Amino acid sequence: MKKIVFSLFLLFVVVGCATEDAQVSVDLPEGNLEDINGEVAAESVTVEDRSIHVSEGANADDSTDEDVGEESKTSEYGLEDLKEFLINFTDVGYHFNQDKSDSEYYNSNDMKFYVIHVVEDEIHDAKTFYERYSAKNWNGYLHFLNRTAMRRLREPLSEERFDDPADYKEYVQQRTLVDQTFIENTIDLEEGRVLEYQGINWKFSMNDYFDGAYEETLLIYKIYCSPKLVVFIRPSWTEFNIYLPASKKMDAYDNWNESVNKVRSEMLRRAKWILRECPVDKDFFDSLPDEGFRSTDILANYWKTEYRFYWNLTMNLTPQVELIEEGKNAGKYLLTRINFTATNYEPSILWGSLLLDVHTLSDDEDDYEYEFRTNRHLGLKIKSGETIKRHMTADNPGEKKPQFSNNLTINYVMKKYGYGFDLRSKSITIDTNGTIIKER
Repeated sequence: MKKIVFSLFLLFVVVGCATEDAQVSVDLPEGNLEDINGEVAAESVTVEDRSIHVSEGANADDSTDEDVGEESKTSEYGLEDLKEFLINFTDVGYHFNQDKSDSEYYNSNDMKFYVIHVVEDEIHDAKTFYERYSAKNWNGYLHFLNRTAMRRLREPLSEERFDDPADYKEYVQQRTLVDQTFIENTIDLEEGRVLEYQGINWKFSMNDYFDGAYEETLLIYKIYCSPKLVVFIRPSWTEFNIYLPASKKMDAYDNWNESVNKVRSEMLRRAKWILRECPVDKDFFDSLPDEGFRSTDILANYWKTEYRFYWNLTMNLTPQVELIEEGKNAGKYLLTRINFTATNYEPSILWGSLLLDVHTLSDDEDDYEYEFRTNRHLGLKIKSGETIKRHMTADNPGEKKPQFSNNLTINYVMKKYGYGFDLRSKSITIDTNGTIIKER
């Protein structure tokens, strides 16, 4: 069988030599992964062990470990103490910077391999720590990923959401499908307990072949330090080559599990040092649940449906109407001008050459349908939080159209030039005062 080599940038590499006497593993027997139709797939991954115990002897490879941090275990232990310890502990020239977007996080200067979370609402018991930081409730993993990319992952759309069957067919063929899997185990150490968290967002082809990572693959150890401090540590990483023969889903997960097993003992050694430094006793962790956690969802992303169904964009149109007082159409009403606004509420810029089409439907038989404005250029972008305002009259104002006697329906569509689809469409019906009496 022809072998395919995948180079996957995973988030870890074994630093130094793993200790031989700390062999910790998690067996992954067959379980259930649901496919996109909700049916049970043949290949799946589950977590059998709900907690892992690492004995003191298994990692007592450095006699100086016993003395680490004893003098620092005081009630005054704070952020600067922890930063200083981690800088000295890593011995690789780290320094910590407060995150500009998430001010409660302090990141090491190298790829967020060490992160300190300053807790606003203090944690004084292990049960509260678990409730906030266990995988079931924790969204802190987004701090390590591209938030915009992750926000674009959605539940797959059903055919009923599409007016045109051809649009749904295009969506199915062009979308990116992602297996999003979260796995977490509680690990027992002589000094206490830590949470081992795995966050996986992998793409697979329609035939279930591995197609790369949608976002970085995470292995994070969550360590309680004090009522106000929680530490996240990750293995450092370089390019990691995975040799998989025509890798299908189960092969990819098996390879990942083997890689986690290889790096685990080194990461637990670091966790032990941090627990010894921090002002927390082992008894604190007695109430920490040892429940294993695993969830898998099939999510999808396609840029056209993201714009059409999810982009937080609003648009409104205000019409101006005049009474025709002279001539054969005296007594009728004329749409003379429209005021258009659009607001981008997304945290991202809406890029593209944006155009507006405005068509009207009159209640008069002679002037039933009229193209009020076609391809009105709105601009090249709308910034996050920005509102654009445009005013426009009819393309051919000399025709004195569109006219109506009682009601006029105005259909308007915003589109991106060159992309062949509508961003937003809206319809309003007005009376002779220009008041909106119906909107959809």
